[in-house]
Amino acid sequence: MKPASVQLVQMTWLCDSPLFQNHDEVTPVNWDKVWETVYNIDEMLFNTNHLVLISVLEFLSGVDHVEIALDEIAELPILERLAVVDALRTHWSDVALQENL
Repeated sequence: MKPASVQLVQMTWLCDSPLFQNHDEVTPVNWDKVWETVYNIDEMLFNTNHLVLISVLEFLSGVDHVEIALDEIAELPILERLAVVDALRTHWSDVALQENL
């Protein structure tokens, strides 16, 4: 089974971006380079939906302290939203649920 981060890249526009094309189980994303590119004022290549997907990918890649809200995910276009939900399902599939008794 593919890691959730690889799954999200393959199911969205992220696979077309040179920043994420080589992301796999062996090659991690260079987050410093990603955020430097995202916040490059001269180019302005990314919109709000792009930033949400990048943040979800950052979370799935294991980066601590990622700030992303469910309402931001809910406002994504339907196909991207479904890709995020599917990737999150994969990410949490090994997590055992605990009940408070």
